[in-house]
Amino acid sequence: MGDVNFIIVEGLNKEKIFSDSTICRKCGGICCKNCGCTFSPNDFYVLRHQNFSEEERYRYLKHFLKRGYACISIKTINASKGSIFGDVYVPRHITLEYLLSGEAALYLRMRNKGEKIVKVIRLDEKTNGCVCLGKNGCKFPFSRRPRGGRELIPNVVGNCAVAYPEILAAIEWYPYQKILYKLYLEFNK
Repeated sequence: MGDVNFIIVEGLNKEKIFSDSTICRKCGGICCKNCGCTFSPNDFYVLRHQNFSEEERYRYLKHFLKRGYACISIKTINASKGSIFGDVYVPRHITLEYLLSGEAALYLRMRNKGEKIVKVIRLDEKTNGCVCLGKNGCKFPFSRRPRGGRELIPNVVGNCAVAYPEILAAIEWYPYQKILYKLYLEFNK
């Protein structure tokens, strides 16, 4: 297991630190070619603010997923305790009880080319890269990218530092498992 780096970014100019497009052009967007970046619940106004009902949040996220940029993924964790258990078996048919137990959590990330809206990625699986990766980089301006894309520190050799890893995203999405599970059932037909 590699070293764990903790990156403190509060109070810093995140765009200046995280978006050196010259470095990304040199490596050709290796990160984006591997997998789409992760969304934080805070990327969505309807989730950041408490004045929206669960039904309104569901309808918004359903509409958002239908646009084709994002997908539902799963990460094995112990979200209720905020700790990593490693490679826990994910059952073929995910149940709400399984998610609420805290062993795994559904979360949203950018969709890869050719992927369905519901996708569980295996680490050994080859992907076609993020749907928003174009020949000139990301199709979205820095401010409109998911948190996982905004908090990526480019590196010339292509092994970028991830300041917002999937495990943190899954933990942050844990309170929204009922909504995501309903969407999972809707799009996994």
